[in-house]
Amino acid sequence: MGKAIRTLLFKIIVLCLVFGFSSSNGFSQVSVTDVQAFGISFDMDETRTERNAIRLSVNDLSNESASVLPGVDIQRFPSGRNSSEGYYFVQTQGQTAVGSYYNNSTTGELFHLPLKNATSDYIESVSVAFDFVFKPIQRPSDIVFQLSYRVNNEEWKEPGGGRFTSEYLQAESDDWSTFTMQIMLNDLFLLPDDKFELRWTALAAGENQDFIPVALQNVELFPEQARDKKLRPGELIISELLPVSGHENGSAEYIELYNSTEHKINLKGLYLFAGYDQIVVQRDLWAAPYSAVVLANSGGNRTLDEAADYTYRGRLLGESSGEVKLNLYGYEVARGLYDAAEQGRALRMDHLENAFDGYSGLSHFIQESSEFSNGLYGSPGEIETESRIFSKTFDQPGWHLFQPPGHLSSSLNHDLRNELLPFNKNNESETTEDGGNTELYLLRVTDESAGERVFASGSASYEDEKKLKIPGLDLFTPLPLSLTHTVALEDVQDQNDRQAFPAILTWNAEKQNFDLVWKEGDRLEPWDAYIVPEHSNPDIQLNSAENDRQEGAWTGLNRWVELTLTDGEQTEENIRHDRAVIGFWDGLEGNDDPYSLPKIWSPLEENSRESRSPFIYLKSGDEKHGARSYINAPYTPDQLLEFPLEVKMPEGSGRMRILWGDLEALPDRWELEFVDTELDERINMRLESGYSFTDRSEKEDGQMTDPDLSFTPVETTESTRFYLRISSDGDLGAFDEETETADSVKLKQNYPNPFNPTTTIGFYLPKSTEVRIGVYNVVGQQVGQLIDERLSAGDHTVTWNASDLPSGVYIVQMEASGSVNTRKITLIK
Repeated sequence: MGKAIRTLLFKIIVLCLVFGFSSSNGFSQVSVTDVQAFGISFDMDETRTERNAIRLSVNDLSNESASVLPGVDIQRFPSGRNSSEGYYFVQTQGQTAVGSYYNNSTTGELFHLPLKNATSDYIESVSVAFDFVFKPIQRPSDIVFQLSYRVNNEEWKEPGGGRFTSEYLQAESDDWSTFTMQIMLNDLFLLPDDKFELRWTALAAGENQDFIPVALQNVELFPEQARDKKLRPGELIISELLPVSGHENGSAEYIELYNSTEHKINLKGLYLFAGYDQIVVQRDLWAAPYSAVVLANSGGNRTLDEAADYTYRGRLLGESSGEVKLNLYGYEVARGLYDAAEQGRALRMDHLENAFDGYSGLSHFIQESSEFSNGLYGSPGEIETESRIFSKTFDQPGWHLFQPPGHLSSSLNHDLRNELLPFNKNNESETTEDGGNTELYLLRVTDESAGERVFASGSASYEDEKKLKIPGLDLFTPLPLSLTHTVALEDVQDQNDRQAFPAILTWNAEKQNFDLVWKEGDRLEPWDAYIVPEHSNPDIQLNSAENDRQEGAWTGLNRWVELTLTDGEQTEENIRHDRAVIGFWDGLEGNDDPYSLPKIWSPLEENSRESRSPFIYLKSGDEKHGARSYINAPYTPDQLLEFPLEVKMPEGSGRMRILWGDLEALPDRWELEFVDTELDERINMRLESGYSFTDRSEKEDGQMTDPDLSFTPVETTESTRFYLRISSDGDLGAFDEETETADSVKLKQNYPNPFNPTTTIGFYLPKSTEVRIGVYNVVGQQVGQLIDERLSAGDHTVTWNASDLPSGVYIVQMEASGSVNTRKITLIK
């Protein structure tokens, strides 16, 4: 059969067969060193090894001097005996196959292969392919052939898909036929020198078992080398253990491990040993953030069975006192010294902070007093809130803004005392109703201190639900994020359990500024700092109805304008410094709180040689906070929008560029322009993708440094150079109307717009004059004549009925007093 293609990182490929006595009626153990793809087959000639395969000689298997199957007579099939037993071989289709008379075996064993991992590598899964030959039978049979495997004499496991029935063994000819099975064995983890056994067994439905000749022709093993992972000491903590203790059904023991990090940890491959026995976690076992997992030998105790996340055989804690160690991929991650004064009572760490480095000392283990089963005392899987410890590692150099889930430990963070800077709106520590901490901290990480670990402990908010609530938080207050879950933005809800606008700023330590979080798929993580609006409106919800959400429609932001500040000319390599966003949301009309967020900058020391990156922000005159990085606008604005765009740059910034890219997210009829008042430039944003400019200031802005090392909202300036103007009806000319006087002829915006099929057009005449108003399509053809006469001074209106015209954009043109005025109007049927 064709060999699967696998790429495994092994150093040298050498095969070594070790022949030794096997207590089972099968083949002796095969030790394999540095295997890439290991094949086993049979031959009538001498045993020979190849680069990644071995061909076992049938003669050697039956040779007593080889000590492989001493005393076993392997004969050619059929044996000719009335009561055949043991093994046989058959030569067919140019190859040799070996089988057994399983119907006369007490175990029903068809084939048994003991293996040994003689490599220096860890193996986390094995794909096994079997080539069988069989001789069809003439009458129906109910035989089931089952694959099972085990590691180090643990319990036999039956993998999914690892079986076939006699119904598979059908063929038109009476000659030997072939079939192949390939099974992935995921629930195993092999350390160096671990034993690994494969076994096929025939199971009959009735007492009188039929016999179908089935023989094994080839076996191919494709090991998967385990991906290296290293935990820091203290990221796993031995939080509680129960040495072996008797109960009504036998004896039980367990060990509880606590994950002190914000990330879930897969414990597959974790090696636990205590001098009495050893355990290797053979399957995926996930420890959730700030939660515990329980590994137990329950000994039949139902309560402990229910509490256990992983069960094992044998005794790990077989003595009332001793030391237990935890290794992962050769690295020690935790250990604990214990001494049980009374049998049946578990030992629990008094405070997990005492095991911050992964060592659970004897002096900090206390006896459990709560009974969880008859005669057994402990709290497997339960961690007391006030004794929890939380840790976060900061690998990225720069300033990090974060909120610890509990209170920062003064003793564990002693070396960071000068680097940790508290930040709060009122410069005072605040506490949530359940005692959790809401204080923000700023940490400076350098290249030399990368990998710095921060510890917190004590009470914190633990929510069972994955939904994240936004209660009307004050400015600069992080969201009360559940510590055991990341939260998707579509799960962010207001106080009335409706989806809230995800207008959230999250600190990006790598870019040293805040990123706007709003896209579908973005997630909120524990420890990260978030900025949300002040006085959030609990009645706001997204633009679609509840039934739209049930149908799976995404109701997030789908109209926006994003502005990016870069340096240099229009190239692909220019450095991106900052961005600002205008988002258009349905449901904002009439809302006093548009969920806009302030622009915040991080600190720089007064004498620092670092240069702060330039940044931009938007502002709006009708909002409480003048400087914004994000502005929400109505989904379809009913008025012209104008947003000042401020730019702050250090001295010597040189030539810069503001990019907006394509505007495909906005309707085609919307018009947008970028205005530079200093140079009197007006750029059609539909035709250009950005604007280049040079800062003309002679010195660095005084606000670009922050000697107090505190986060500060950007202050707006009285003079603004750049503006962004948006017209949803396709007419930017109205921005110029404010410069007109009472003596000017004015053509007003029609209403409604868009319309179907009639609309009213207003205009003002400063004096009596001849007036001509016509309507044209976009190619200049006149489609309507509304007025062609002399009118008196004052305000006038005229109605146009476009019932006989198709949907589209039309142009109204008014000629009066020697001037020509135009407006775009939109017909939608």
